[in-house]
Amino acid sequence: MEVILLKEHDSLGEIGDIVNVKPGYARNRLIPQGLALRASNKNIAVASERKKVANVKLERENITLQKLAKKLSNVEITIEVNVGEEEKMFGSITNLDVHKELTSKGFDLDKNQIIIDEPIKALGIYHAKVKIAKDTDKKNINSIAKAYLIVDGKEILCEGEGNGPVNALDQAIRSNLDKIGKYSDYLKDLRLIDYKVRILNTGTNATTRVSIESSDDKGKSWFTIGVSPNIIEASFKALLDSIDYKLFKENAPLSSNWQ
Repeated sequence: MEVILLKEHDSLGEIGDIVNVKPGYARNRLIPQGLALRASNKNIAVASERKKVANVKLERENITLQKLAKKLSNVEITIEVNVGEEEKMFGSITNLDVHKELTSKGFDLDKNQIIIDEPIKALGIYHAKVKIAKDTDKKNINSIAKAYLIVDGKEILCEGEGNGPVNALDQAIRSNLDKIGKYSDYLKDLRLIDYKVRILNTGTNATTRVSIESSDDKGKSWFTIGVSPNIIEASFKALLDSIDYKLFKENAPLSSNWQ
């Protein structure tokens, strides 16, 4: 029996996947528990919209985590301790102490997100790790993107991996800036900082409108929009427009394709 998954399932697949299962398993477990629907045309449309919403949520969570990671990477904290002779510490510093200091600086973290290999028992400068991503062993959380850019008549393959399709596209382009020659210096400070999606209509003819907010190291930000029935295509259009605008405002030289 064919069903459409409404929620991610460890052994069956992701939201929106159409899978074959035993009729009894579908009727007695998947469908009653809201995990799946019978694969009718109407239900396929419903599942498609749910998948779009899930992708949007994943992208927004990823952008939030990127912002947090960037902010944390520049944080320094000082923890005062009591010392004895030869500056020997009394007691030790653990993740609880680091958590307390980060909380005082406005970071909303769980103490278990802070990783110190072992308690600190001597004065000095140390680096603590902060785990900001959710624990998961599921390979399908990551997306892999492959895009071809044509620069001065040369086709450039860009590949990247990210937490969701839009982040993967962004990483594919960003990680290959060194391949695009004269434009790389203009784009190295380009940042994707926010991502919003709106479904313009419903059903099988649903159209997706993607709005992306970008910024640079000068503190300037701008919005670009992509529209398409396909959320990935709409997102890619918005990303490319963001790049074009950055090149325009930086007075970058025109591509030879325009000459």
